[in-house]
Amino acid sequence: MEPCVVRINHGSEINIISFDFYNHGILPIERNHGWKVRVAMKVMKDLCGACPNIKATIGNMLVDQNFFVQEKSFYLVILG
Repeated sequence: MEPCVVRINHGSEINIISFDFYNHGILPIERNHGWKVRVAMKVMKDLCGACPNIKATIGNMLVDQNFFVQEKSFYLVILG
């Protein structure tokens, strides 16, 4: 997968990728996870799925991260 610029959100504890970004790569997805995410104004949004144990290079470190796939997002990738 090509490198990309991501948004880092120090106040978040989860990693989110947009559905558009998910469609550009070959990532395993679990659709029956049952999770929801609370967004601005305390509105609950469904997630499209979860991509567990994705190898991500952050700086010069290779780490396993779990990503949640959100249908619409202002950023392609948000690291929490």
